[in-house]
Amino acid sequence: MKIKFKVKSMLFCIAAMLLLSCSKERLNANGNQVSQIRETGSFKAVNVSGASSVFIAYGSTFKVELKGSDNLISKFVTQVEGEELILKYKDVNVNGDDLKIYITMPMVTSIKTNGSSNCELSGDFAQQDKFIAKVYGAGNITVYGNLRANIAEAEVLGSGNISIEKVLSKGGEFKISGSGNITAAVSEKLNAKISGSGNVYYIGTPDLTTAYTGSGRVIKK
Repeated sequence: MKIKFKVKSMLFCIAAMLLLSCSKERLNANGNQVSQIRETGSFKAVNVSGASSVFIAYGSTFKVELKGSDNLISKFVTQVEGEELILKYKDVNVNGDDLKIYITMPMVTSIKTNGSSNCELSGDFAQQDKFIAKVYGAGNITVYGNLRANIAEAEVLGSGNISIEKVLSKGGEFKISGSGNITAAVSEKLNAKISGSGNVYYIGTPDLTTAYTGSGRVIKK
């Protein structure tokens, strides 16, 4: 019953998104490459929607730079809500998205993607209490830098992947609904819930608490 409810909920959300997208202007990247610096203020989290590529690096100051077709940049929103930087297109559907977003920030507590965006994190970040990574759709989040957190929290809803084995955490809270995978490094306690065929791959020797609905499993790497 729970699986049927989740499937129906996902189908409803997809149908609603398709209906909404039909009413938006369609925009094709024109190939006229430009770059633009956006003034945003401070933030601790990043939330991106669409198919744009995002590159986050450690820096002592905040910077957001867009590179891509000028007709796409003019429709792209960069705004801070609370402590979260929101990255998205306004009222358009984009074909052939060539936009790349380069961000520097001194601390990152959360990265979320909605759609098919790929997000990469690099650099050496200070110890923090929690790091959150969430993928909704077919996007990917990959951490290449070094980051330590007491708790790492990751969630995949769809076919995207999260690779956070460079985030050294004591505890891990992981959830998968779909076919996506999570890879992480956890030293003490790992709690995983999997609905579907996705897997949680882990590095370390934590105590495991698992719940499965489907063929997905928690696997030591």
